[in-house]
Amino acid sequence: MLIGAGLALVLMATVLHFASPFDSDGDGSDDGQASLSAENPRAPAPTGATQFRMASFNLLGAGHTRPGGDRPGWASGEQRMVWSVQLLRQQNIDLVGFQEMQDPQFKKFKALTGTQYGIYPGSELGPAAMHNSIAWRRDTWEVVQKKWVHIPYFGGDLIRMPYVQLRHVRTGQLAWFANFHNPANARGDARKWRIKATNIEIALANRLRENYPGQPVHFTGDMNERELYFCPVHRRTELRSANGGYFTGSTCHPPKPMPVDWIFGTAPTRFTGYVALRSALVRKSTDHPLVIANASIPPARAQTSGVTRVVVISVEGLRPDMLAQLAAANAPGMAYFMEKGASTLDARTEYTRTTQLPNATSMVTGRSVTAKYGGHGVGVDRDTGGTIAQAAGHYVNSAFAMVHDVGYSTALYAQDPAMAMIRRSYDARHGALDPQTRDYGRNKITTYAQNRSSAILVRDFTRQLAASPRRFSFLQLNDLDTVGHESGYMSAAYRKSARRVDELVRRIRVTINNSSTLRGHTLVVLTTEHAGYRRTNSDPSLLRNHQIPFVVWGPTVRAGTDLYAINPQLRRPGRTRPGYNEAQPVRNTDVANLVMTALRLPSVPGSNMNRGQTLNVFGGP
Repeated sequence: MLIGAGLALVLMATVLHFASPFDSDGDGSDDGQASLSAENPRAPAPTGATQFRMASFNLLGAGHTRPGGDRPGWASGEQRMVWSVQLLRQQNIDLVGFQEMQDPQFKKFKALTGTQYGIYPGSELGPAAMHNSIAWRRDTWEVVQKKWVHIPYFGGDLIRMPYVQLRHVRTGQLAWFANFHNPANARGDARKWRIKATNIEIALANRLRENYPGQPVHFTGDMNERELYFCPVHRRTELRSANGGYFTGSTCHPPKPMPVDWIFGTAPTRFTGYVALRSALVRKSTDHPLVIANASIPPARAQTSGVTRVVVISVEGLRPDMLAQLAAANAPGMAYFMEKGASTLDARTEYTRTTQLPNATSMVTGRSVTAKYGGHGVGVDRDTGGTIAQAAGHYVNSAFAMVHDVGYSTALYAQDPAMAMIRRSYDARHGALDPQTRDYGRNKITTYAQNRSSAILVRDFTRQLAASPRRFSFLQLNDLDTVGHESGYMSAAYRKSARRVDELVRRIRVTINNSSTLRGHTLVVLTTEHAGYRRTNSDPSLLRNHQIPFVVWGPTVRAGTDLYAINPQLRRPGRTRPGYNEAQPVRNTDVANLVMTALRLPSVPGSNMNRGQTLNVFGGP
């Protein structure tokens, strides 16, 4: 549905017209602080993303289904709460905004969950306020402030509805959550009260954003409106719906489908995995869907890094001792990034493979190889003519897709012809439909170029960087590996080839530094798909094959930093080959979600490498 400029203006005028009956300034400033948590020590700066699942859940009040209620044949409120808690656990919900939680349901919820959840207001503000309670897992969130705001309900009666400031237990991230139930027409036309409520809620969102910069605001609720709630909220606040929707100029494009139950959030929160669940268990629990979304707030340092573009350079066959030699010679390309950035010469490849295509696929998907354990399934080192989806048995998301699906551009430049499999997997035929309602097309890679000549490839790449840089670019070079196979890794020919490749990388650095768009806003990640020993790289058990360099350079990356020194959760492997069930080293497979971190996007869905975005490259531990 499209809401034109005329109707949008009328709606906004109507909202403003009904702002005055309840408070003099019309901004909902008659809110109250119900309680303030005990002083909590300030948590350390978060190193990973704050990731959680949130839900909006109208429980269908117990009064509707009690004897004599208007829903005969339904189970009691207490029994339906048993099923509702079962749903919360099945869906791994960390935070939920309830509507119509009446006393029998509240008591059953407490009996079933004990101290597992914090809840507000619950019974703190009386039975009317209880109906719209927010609950959060105490092992995930701790409460900082608990407040309420008056919202007009049936006949304009003012009901206290909650908003809380929570701190994430693991990351320390602060965030606000508000939960509302705007009146339906069950007791006559309540549109004017919904408009009034919407206006107050909009004012609350804007006030929280102004007073608490850097702390995202989230709304859940049964708003009893569809586009007439979405459009003014989207236009007049920074809140964005978990199920999409957007404006073009003055025209509102609400999401489809569109229930009256909503989840919204402001930046830096981004949503994935939205679903309005209507399973059999939901249908016997309530007359509303259970609305769910995965929410992700970027690591604190990424939020302030200033990075707007990421360039990944994979120099196939680059050994760490070769990079060390270049550094000793003050080489101007790869070694420059190492000197001026954060790095390690003791990173690792994907565990089961030390070949090109499997590792390159892991680097863009954030997955290990073995499909049985959630990997991408690309185990052979050649383009089979198929797709990653065919190898995995299902569509596999990627950094290219995630960047594209929020409206950003991407590029893949490759020397190795096998990289065509990655291109094919995300082209206009094989790429997935956009998960949000604004369709940017199925082609997830904006620009693709393949050329056997590294000089021509880098020439074309730097021209695009200078003229029209993509948000995410992946450059794959394989001259060094070709020479390694022909003459031996670390042979005289190999070392000579490394100096030529270093010069090509220098040209990329110069292009970035000469561009006002890129300079100070571009993160460069330099690594490799594998190293090599003698004239081969196929045995993943050999240290010389799986030990690789990993270098990061860009804004707020501290020069000369050891990546292990600022990532105490990772273990420097030395001469060992750690598997996936032990303390992890830095891996090339961390690249996909490092790109997501830098661009402040959620982790690649389905990824199992650096999924928590815990690899820190910005500043100290």
